[in-house]
Amino acid sequence: MCAQRSTTDGEKAIRAAVGRAPLSRSTVLRNLPPQPVRVARRPLELAFGVGFLLASVGCSSDAGGDSTAAPATQRGAGDVPGSAPGSRGVAPAGGAPGGGASADSGESLPASANEGLDPSQIGNIEPAPTGSPAPSTPSAGCGQLALPVSGAHTLDVDGVTRTYVLDVPSGYDGTTPYPLVFAFHGATTSGEFFRSAFYGNLLSSMADEAILVHPDALGDPTAWNNAVDLPFFDALLADLAANSCVDQARVFATGHSSGGFFTNTLGCQRGDVLRAIAPVSGGGPFNPGRAGCTGEVAAWLAHGENDPMVPFATGEASRDHWLEANGCSQATSAVEPAPCVEYSGCAAGLSVRWCVHEDGHNWPDFAPQGIWDFFRSL
Repeated sequence: MCAQRSTTDGEKAIRAAVGRAPLSRSTVLRNLPPQPVRVARRPLELAFGVGFLLASVGCSSDAGGDSTAAPATQRGAGDVPGSAPGSRGVAPAGGAPGGGASADSGESLPASANEGLDPSQIGNIEPAPTGSPAPSTPSAGCGQLALPVSGAHTLDVDGVTRTYVLDVPSGYDGTTPYPLVFAFHGATTSGEFFRSAFYGNLLSSMADEAILVHPDALGDPTAWNNAVDLPFFDALLADLAANSCVDQARVFATGHSSGGFFTNTLGCQRGDVLRAIAPVSGGGPFNPGRAGCTGEVAAWLAHGENDPMVPFATGEASRDHWLEANGCSQATSAVEPAPCVEYSGCAAGLSVRWCVHEDGHNWPDFAPQGIWDFFRSL
């Protein structure tokens, strides 16, 4: 059982929205998972809501360590920005978990802090030193004779078989370092479905320009969970860097809904290995100021002003977190795609873009190109 704690206004709003979320035809067409038997039991938007709550509302024995108990506050503006992308190493596998509730069993996982946890306790390396942007940083996998193969793969993480779908550019030769993009699906769905043209559709914009990986969350319904998925990310990144030619200066993460929450978590706890993040319809990181965050990341965020699942204010809080963390001003200028703006005054290499749309909790059509244009500009 979870330790008793207070419920934040944001959680109450989310639960209220989940309870009355309608089953819209557009949501089904866009987000229908490949296993319709599960979804038939409940509206898809309800399943999304349950999933991201399971992933982001956890248990914690540390005061202030619960990732959802604390409001989405901001990192200190005085923190030193501008770490050199080229100096970002690969995080070690098997970092200690953050708090969170199991999506499939409903039981509490080991009670420990999420974003508020001190980085040294979860195996993060120290923040990279500041400096100017560096050229590509080839991983250990560059030059290997055995080339990675696109398709479904498995990886053992702490005795659990994890799955993911890998896409390697058609021109990949094992000697040229490619950017690596992690794409985290929404609750109730899968990496394979997020990969499809009916959902994330990221292959449409970056198929031949990046190594793209769509991992699968655990649970029924599936949802991202800090306790088990931070170690999964660490292990998968280490494995891909060792067995394929990755540009370690340009490792990125994006995700939707539950995957958007997890992407924000990674931006905070794995900012030493990620260059930038792109959470969509998500929230967090839920930590006071800069506590528990490591390194720096640029951020591209999108949120529906009429999102019935994750309140718009939750997305705004995420935006404000990264604005503060990256030293940005409130002045904006329009950028492509049309609904997006970029904030002025951000630390060099730590841009923040914000895209407001009217497509509810859906993954917006402009996201694939908008995200990739942002990533490759860094």
